[in-house]
Amino acid sequence: KVEGTTENNVAETIVEIVVENLTETGVQATIAENASGAGIQAERGSKQEEYGLGLDFWKDLDLSKGSIELVLKDILEGDPTNISALECLGKRLVEKEDFARSLIVFQKLDVLDPNEMHWKYMKAQAFEMTGQHQLAKETFQNILKVEPFSAKALQVYNHSFN
Repeated sequence: KVEGTTENNVAETIVEIVVENLTETGVQATIAENASGAGIQAERGSKQEEYGLGLDFWKDLDLSKGSIELVLKDILEGDPTNISALECLGKRLVEKEDFARSLIVFQKLDVLDPNEMHWKYMKAQAFEMTGQHQLAKETFQNILKVEPFSAKALQVYNHSFN
């Protein structure tokens, strides 16, 4: 944490970064709906259910006006496959130590972008943090099959499973 920053400053910075990254995708309308307090559309809700981020996923998260989670929820309701928003959400959940939900997000990212090794690392770590040690081990083994000299994977694998 940077000295002199507050959680609110960090939240505002994250929202700014997400908005900048998503400018070209037409997400401004979704963000504007959030800012004006517009309700969730039923069609979007069913789309979210289809991709595993339905109402149960968002239950008990901070969905107050202006929260990072609400902004990301609105973005993902418009485009449940938005990799930037999913990445931001996954990292936010890890920060909050909500590893079960972060696992759902990183599994989704791995399906959407299977060539990105970062999702596999994050997924393996989420498996480990949720007590699913065998799945974590298998995921790290799969990473090592693709990247046999990955210092990161070797270090975690040797530390956790040997």
